[in-house]
Amino acid sequence: MMAAGSGWIFIISSLHYSMFKSVPKWVGARGLSIYLLIYQGSIALGSAIWGLVAQYYGVHYAFLFAAIGTIFSLVVVFKYKLTGDLKDINKTPSRHWPEPMMVIEPNLQDGPVLVKLEYHIHPETLDDFILAIKELRRVRLRDGAINWGLYRDDSDPNLYYEIFTVGSWAEHMYQHHQRLTVEDRKIEDRVNSFIIGNTLPVVSHLIAVILTKKIRR
Repeated sequence: MMAAGSGWIFIISSLHYSMFKSVPKWVGARGLSIYLLIYQGSIALGSAIWGLVAQYYGVHYAFLFAAIGTIFSLVVVFKYKLTGDLKDINKTPSRHWPEPMMVIEPNLQDGPVLVKLEYHIHPETLDDFILAIKELRRVRLRDGAINWGLYRDDSDPNLYYEIFTVGSWAEHMYQHHQRLTVEDRKIEDRVNSFIIGNTLPVVSHLIAVILTKKIRR
């Protein structure tokens, strides 16, 4: 019992620590809370299932089926390992976005904020650009964007706009200083590599003044 208890404490502590270290610091507490919710929920669900097995088939069969499940999990873990390439992913904030040049300094609570990026793309590389920016879309939405879209300018066949919205100026500042990781920057650099002249996209910030709700018809 002492050996089993010690092993239980060691494994659970290791899983908690690994979960916390596998996500960026700014979302660490949120990720750990979701993990604990699933972990504790699984224990509660498993307890109910094994209780029903013990009630209808006896404690002997409940322990027997649990042992078979444990052996099966040891076989499965060889194919689905917990270890992987997470240790090679740099999750530290990159902080490479320049500070926005604003004539009127916004208040932190101002918003929503619409961020527009202009990309001049060669038609020959358009398909690769779209594949790369789809991956960037996932980063934008994860880091706080409410919505995201890529738009074509019909007056210029080489011009595309990436537009995403964040809830407030404070949320956008978090994107600048905390949320974008070094690994995310690699995705962003790949998108920017398709720009004609290998320059950076032109960025505009638009802060909402009047908003109207969508009219239902």
